[in-house]
Amino acid sequence: MLSSTLAHFSPNKEWAVRDRRKVNGYIGREISAMMGGTEAALVYSKGRLVWRVPVIFTTPFEGQLGVVGVVDIDARTSELLIPANLGQTFHANANALLKPFPDSPEKSN
Repeated sequence: MLSSTLAHFSPNKEWAVRDRRKVNGYIGREISAMMGGTEAALVYSKGRLVWRVPVIFTTPFEGQLGVVGVVDIDARTSELLIPANLGQTFHANANALLKPFPDSPEKSN
């Protein structure tokens, strides 16, 4: 199955950049302007090829704190594959990353 999928699909770096930008737009509008996608990786997941984009949480005081999760995008269609609880998960993970920084103003949000 995978070999036949790859035979008809030839991903390129521009698609990865385009899809990362798509993730950044979604994250910034729907979840937080303090989160953004980093370099996408092509992954075979749940029967399809996806661009997997790690999402980083950044604060103005500490800079990049870490990865709060990933967003997958269908590599053929560029459809964002967003689970229903993505925002809650990312916010919970961001709060966990803030714990080592108890004086950070973001913790009160």
